[in-house]
Amino acid sequence: LEIALYIYGGDDLPVTSGYVQQLTPLTTDLDLISEELFKLGTNGGSEYCGKVIQTATLEQKWADSKEDLKMIFIAGNEPFSQGPVMFSQACKDAFARDIIINTVANYSTYYDDNDNDEDQESVIKGRLKLAAYLVNTCPQTIIQR
Repeated sequence: LEIALYIYGGDDLPVTSGYVQQLTPLTTDLDLISEELFKLGTNGGSEYCGKVIQTATLEQKWADSKEDLKMIFIAGNEPFSQGPVMFSQACKDAFARDIIINTVANYSTYYDDNDNDEDQESVIKGRLKLAAYLVNTCPQTIIQR
């Protein structure tokens, strides 16, 4: 098992890299990964999902064998449409290399207990529409909640 870790979306990250920064290259050192994960915080910003998927796809030295499981997990709470790289193209490029994209999305920030039922229903419909769009655009995408 090898894992690489990237952060993205913080406005304190370099704009020249598309607000994407690699914290670790592919490594078998799970203690290092854990240590880096526990250091992470959030401060909001521009979440360029397409850019971080593209960066991870192109920068990592992925295994050549089709028998190796290759996956990208992307977590966030912003629309996938942000940024200069179309996420649909980034996903297609990853899939061409047999890399599976897994999304872990937190949509609770789109509404709170003070929103009315109509607003919450609209958000839920939006989530379902996004999930359908991702699955249709990127058929190997797994939506996790």
